[in-house]
Amino acid sequence: MLTITKKRLKIVKLGAFDLSLPVLQNKSGGKPTILIINNLHGDELTGFYILKKLLNKLPNKINGKLTIITTANPLGLLHKQRRLPFDEEDLNRGYLTPSYNARGIAPIIRQQLVAVVERHNLIFDLHTFTRPCLSAAISLKQKNAQKQKLLNKYLYNLKTDIILAFDTAKTEEKRVSGALGAFMTDRNKIFIPIEYPPIRQMNDGDLERYADGLLAALSMAEINTRFSLATTRAVPIFTRQQIINRATGLFIPRKKLGEKIKKGDVIGTIMDPNYLESRDIRSPFFGTVIEIADRQFYLFGEKIATIGKKII
Repeated sequence: MLTITKKRLKIVKLGAFDLSLPVLQNKSGGKPTILIINNLHGDELTGFYILKKLLNKLPNKINGKLTIITTANPLGLLHKQRRLPFDEEDLNRGYLTPSYNARGIAPIIRQQLVAVVERHNLIFDLHTFTRPCLSAAISLKQKNAQKQKLLNKYLYNLKTDIILAFDTAKTEEKRVSGALGAFMTDRNKIFIPIEYPPIRQMNDGDLERYADGLLAALSMAEINTRFSLATTRAVPIFTRQQIINRATGLFIPRKKLGEKIKKGDVIGTIMDPNYLESRDIRSPFFGTVIEIADRQFYLFGEKIATIGKKII
């Protein structure tokens, strides 16, 4: 097992409390320089379990520097909420035109994260979908074909179910243009967000698989020349088409993850909690179900499903 040093990335002093981010780092230096960011959204927990598995799998010695921010939003984790408490801001937004002199704590955290990312040449950003989903490595559109080819070699080894292609210049993905990954991609970094299923959907075998995927991607970066789990495998690539709930009630899914559907198919029903009347929700798209809500209460305007449109 790799020898890891525990560190703290200082952010700001809040009265008697010093806000800092916990960091794990190996002692050697040089290249490659790899960063793993986890828990930017405080209620996304799957990454913790995968990182624990990964640490147990790492060899005793690696080349270069590996840095892991185990939680980039410890206050959100403590409060069991997605956003940063106090500011009520999403720490994975606001990088498009960052204002580090703005009020609150979030600008300072963003500034520190950007500074850390700048010191690394390969970055993995671990997230968790809130609804049952297929796991997805995110392909952010690169500035040139050579960079895209380099990115692809990592994406194909992460052992996710699918790859989601994001082009933040297009209307349907403009809302993520201010994300940390998009911001750093514009700065010519290889930045790979990964969306894992919620931990309630996972078993130990799933966690092993995703830890092996991260290890395979790390081996592609040549952190250790004496072992390699890297492979080339076919992974379907999708763009996403999101279905937004236009009622308030209890959702009952009628389709399963990975199921192919046609335009007009019933993906589920929404039940009025007042009179227990149900109405169908039909897909305006054709494609593959890559995310679908479970049996929970959903408000008008919340996402209820994502239908993948296959491009490769």
